[in-house]
Amino acid sequence: IVTISVALNPQSVRAHDSASDNYSAEDKKHDEVNASKCRALSDGFHHLDDGAACFSGDISADTIKAPKNAIDEGKVTTLYINSLGGVTTAAMELGRSIYAKNVTLVLHEACFSSYANYLAPAAHDLVVQKSTIYGLHGSVFRSRSDFARSEPALYELPAGSPEWFAIIKETYAKYPEFYKKQVVKEGLYFAEIRVSEQYVTRYFEINRNKWLYDNGKCGEIPPIALMIGPQYLEEFYYGNILEFDWDVEAIKANPLFDEIFKPTYSIVFDNNLFPTMTPERGEIDPLECFSFIKK
Repeated sequence: IVTISVALNPQSVRAHDSASDNYSAEDKKHDEVNASKCRALSDGFHHLDDGAACFSGDISADTIKAPKNAIDEGKVTTLYINSLGGVTTAAMELGRSIYAKNVTLVLHEACFSSYANYLAPAAHDLVVQKSTIYGLHGSVFRSRSDFARSEPALYELPAGSPEWFAIIKETYAKYPEFYKKQVVKEGLYFAEIRVSEQYVTRYFEINRNKWLYDNGKCGEIPPIALMIGPQYLEEFYYGNILEFDWDVEAIKANPLFDEIFKPTYSIVFDNNLFPTMTPERGEIDPLECFSFIKK
């Protein structure tokens, strides 16, 4: 994969610190120590001290109860999160509390899927630690045709066959209800936390559908994860980026990297604000199928 390294200087302050207090070396060390403590604990929600807490593992209606209640009651000001994702509606519910209470999020190990889509942009202040897998893989389907293409059975049949058309017709019939329950809810959520919906749709409604589904493919149904860099966040995230210690090699060394990506996902490493949107295609590789580079 072709990447271009960038550096980002800490640019803002914690909401609960004085206006002149930047994210210092002491702050960074403190967050590293707490993140290490969190990794030693089991999945779930755990209080640390001084308003800090850990939240890791799958996100669901049940797992968000404890962190949401603690945040709503003002008992948590900094939350250390580590997860590969979970239920979108639960993530949005927790995200609303994070946004309303100006919570600082410290991302460590992994912030993927629903966590990256909905929790991270809700933070008042954000720290992304080195080697964190910060990956998006798209919003809920915004068109009927994309929704239909998500049906695995479609790819087990010859395109254009009567059975193929029957599945298309069936999925098309389901889409209005899906739109009401998922797409509208997602749009309202981003409006509430004052983040552009393009945060999750810009690449994935344009690039994924146009290039991955229509131009060559990385397998029959090629899911893709966008490993985002600081410039991408700077455009769409309106809170304070206290630290974004983004490093491709450190991410690849993360033990979770192979677990997440090799079996399932193709990867785009992006640390350019807006690439050309033209994928460079060489020999097809299940892991490194497309790479976006700035010309």
